[in-house]
Amino acid sequence: MLKVFAILSLLFVSSISQSSVLKVALFLDSGESQSFSAIELARRGLMEAERDFNVFTQIVDMERDARAEDIATGLANNGFDLMIGVGSRAAETLCSMASQYYQTHFVIVEKSCFSAGNVTEMSFDALSIADAISQFVQVHRVSSKLRIAWIEEQSSPRLNAVQDLLKERLSLGRQDAVLKTFRLDRDRLIPLTARIKEENYDAVIVLASAPMQDMWLRYWPKGQSALLLSGPGVLPTGMRLIKKFDHLVYDTIRKSKGQLPISQNVTYGFKGGGLELRFARPSLSAESAYEKVLDLVTRPILTRQSVN
Repeated sequence: MLKVFAILSLLFVSSISQSSVLKVALFLDSGESQSFSAIELARRGLMEAERDFNVFTQIVDMERDARAEDIATGLANNGFDLMIGVGSRAAETLCSMASQYYQTHFVIVEKSCFSAGNVTEMSFDALSIADAISQFVQVHRVSSKLRIAWIEEQSSPRLNAVQDLLKERLSLGRQDAVLKTFRLDRDRLIPLTARIKEENYDAVIVLASAPMQDMWLRYWPKGQSALLLSGPGVLPTGMRLIKKFDHLVYDTIRKSKGQLPISQNVTYGFKGGGLELRFARPSLSAESAYEKVLDLVTRPILTRQSVN
C-alpha cells in the first residue's frame, strides 16, 4: 500500500504543477454497471478530457482492485480535486468519505448521497428515457394492446422508475400496456431469444452490456419486432438509446477545470447532450419511422426545464 502511495507522490513531484493541473480520479464498478455500457463510456469521457485539458487522471476499478477503498483515501489525502464514482460500490465508497475531505469535489452518478456540500449527484432524466421508449414502441406497434418485452442484465431502482413511467405513458386513453421483464444471462440467452420471437411483442428492449447485446443480435432475425438496445456501438438493426456517461464525465471535468459552478443535483437529458438516440437505416420506411421517433421525442424536451 505504501509503495502505491510513494509512486503517486513521485509522479506528483516530478511531473505535476500543483497550481495548474486538475487531478481527477474515476472510480468504476464494472461488476454492477453493465446496462448502457456505462463503464466503457465513462472511460472514454475521461480519456477525451485528458486529451483536451491539462489534467492528471487515475482510474480505479472497484471490482478488480481489492484495495480500492484504501486507494480512494490515499488519492484524497494526496490532494485530488475531483473524484467521480460510476456504479454502486464506487458511489457508496466516495459518499462515505466525502465529509472528511472538503477540499475534494465528489461526483456520485445515479446514486443518492446524503452527505456534505462537496458532493454532486448526477443522473439521467428518467422521464426523457420513458418518453423516448414510448415513442419508439408506438411507432412500431403491431397490436391493439401494446406488449413489450423488457430484457435486462441487471436491474436497478432507476430502471424500475423508467418502467413505471413507460407503462403510464403507453396506457393513457387505451388498454393498459403489458410490459414483461426478463433477466438476461449467458446460459439462458438462446432459449430466451427463441421465446421472445415466438411471443411476437410490439417491441423488444435489451438493456445489457455490449458483449451480451452482441450475442443477442446473433440469434435475433433482422426485422422481427422493433429492437431497442442500450449503449454505443455498431447498430445492425433497430435503435440504440444511449446514456452519455462519456459526456457526463467530460462535462464535469470541463466545468471543474474552468472553475465553473456545479450544482449539487444535475440531471442530463436530450437537451444537454446526456441522452442520445442512434438508429440504423435498413430501408426508407424504417428510416422514416425512426425519424418520427426522434422528432416526437426531442422537440417537446427542448422546451422542458432541465439542469445541465
